[in-house]
Amino acid sequence: MFRWTGLVGAFCAFAAAFAGDIIGVSSPGLGPAQIAAFAFGVVLAVAALLPGERSLYVLLPLLSAAAALTFIELLLQVADPPRFRTTYQPDSAYLYKPIPGTTKTFRHWRANGGGTVTTHFNNSGFRGDDLTAGTNNLSVVVYGDSFIEAPFSPQDSTFPFQLGVALRTLLGQPVDVINAGVIGYGPDQIAVRMGQELPRLRPNLVVVSICAENDFGDLLRDKLFALDSSDEVRRLRPVLSDSLKELFEAARSGLVLPRVVRRFLLRRAEAGSVTAPVKANVPLARRLHAPAEDWLAKNEGEYQDYTRDHVVRNVFEDIYTADVSLLPHGESSLLRRRLMAGVLGEIERAARANGAAVLVMVIPSANDVLDEFEGGRIDSLAFPDYRRSSLNDAVANAAATRGLPVVDLFAHFRAASTRLYWHGDLHWNNEGQLHAARLVAEYIVGNDLLR
Repeated sequence: MFRWTGLVGAFCAFAAAFAGDIIGVSSPGLGPAQIAAFAFGVVLAVAALLPGERSLYVLLPLLSAAAALTFIELLLQVADPPRFRTTYQPDSAYLYKPIPGTTKTFRHWRANGGGTVTTHFNNSGFRGDDLTAGTNNLSVVVYGDSFIEAPFSPQDSTFPFQLGVALRTLLGQPVDVINAGVIGYGPDQIAVRMGQELPRLRPNLVVVSICAENDFGDLLRDKLFALDSSDEVRRLRPVLSDSLKELFEAARSGLVLPRVVRRFLLRRAEAGSVTAPVKANVPLARRLHAPAEDWLAKNEGEYQDYTRDHVVRNVFEDIYTADVSLLPHGESSLLRRRLMAGVLGEIERAARANGAAVLVMVIPSANDVLDEFEGGRIDSLAFPDYRRSSLNDAVANAAATRGLPVVDLFAHFRAASTRLYWHGDLHWNNEGQLHAARLVAEYIVGNDLLR
């Protein structure tokens, strides 16, 4: 009986090794988890074929360990699902979107004070409480990426929440602010969302945040829009690659225990130094110290992939847009600038069609703002066109071609006397969220944008 049990277990281990959506801890294909599953299957198969009692002596501890791990996995499946399950799903219009009614948690590293942050998406797919219908309050919708969704900050510390507080204080009347931020979203996804959501939301004002760091790249990676001969955008219909589809499925239904082990090992590594960099917050953090040549090579790869087909192969891994910043007259840089202007035109048209004003907020890259990041070490002789504000200037100029009002946060964040970013991360901390919200609120009220 033990022999047959061992052979069945080996077969299951082999099946798991070749099925990324079952392992669910890394990209589909050969990885550490798959190798471990395959090796375990080999050991079980060999043990099952050993002669006599030796087979029993080897199989018994192996099968006991497998049973214990299975029991632990079942406990984890029901213990704390939000910590280990994805809150995003593929979408034919936006490539992916939040799953309404889901919750996720994030735990800060010790360098950022520790503690756990909970992000809940309401029944409309926005972060925060369910929307209240039938009010006569002024309303604002804030679109953007991880700076706006802000999964590293409590809800009452996020930019949209603090913007609402500041507007209510300055205006002396109720103002509802909706957090429509989604990790990884670019202005192209925002433009599509606005066309579908604004007829239902009917806001007075739409604040569109553009992350100068990487949103030029989203325009190529997402493949949602192309330019016609007159530089007007036309909508494309891209599809997710098979590996991305499998990755979403893995994040939704993969095993929990391997993820727990991986997080534990990361925590143990951090425990060796209180100043360990925060590398688990976002994929972008892995690019902090990439050389300019590495950035440019990846930018060129994005450009080549954009012109190749309509298959989207990357939706989460953002890269500093070095070609726009360092080589502003290059072919890929010029295409990104033209696409940005065209997509901002789509955003303006969607807002106007629904009776809403638009404000563009340009978020500067920490790589350019802070000396500790890569922008403080750009070789000015190799890249004479580089300025710390290059990316922000490019976004602001694109918005100006469409007649859109702009709040450019570069100078404010560059001059700030307090730390506005998480340690080892490119995202705003709670103080940065508050700082940006007050600046934008003052601009809105001062320019009478919220009618």
